[in-house]
Amino acid sequence: MSALRIGLTGGIGSGKSTVVQELAQGGASVNDADAISRSTTAGGGSAIPAIAKRFGADFVTAEGALDRERMRSAVYADPPARRDLGAIEHPPVGAG
Repeated sequence: MSALRIGLTGGIGSGKSTVVQELAQGGASVNDADAISRSTTAGGGSAIPAIAKRFGADFVTAEGALDRERMRSAVYADPPARRDLGAIEHPPVGAG
């Protein structure tokens, strides 16, 4: 028997965290893509070297984390850059 997989999306304040908490309390295994992504781009995170190589040291803070504001501005104005960032971030998120 294969496991049921559910993707949960929604805007800020829509109740995603509440639903995830209820599912986890009911015994579901939960992979939080946002949490995984944030951990890979935190100080010393596994995605930081590739981000610095592709986008430059200016996209990494003094603490060694992704400069989210700078990246946000860069990738929303440049679709190829957004695809490159996705290529860096999606594999560890998918591996969950």
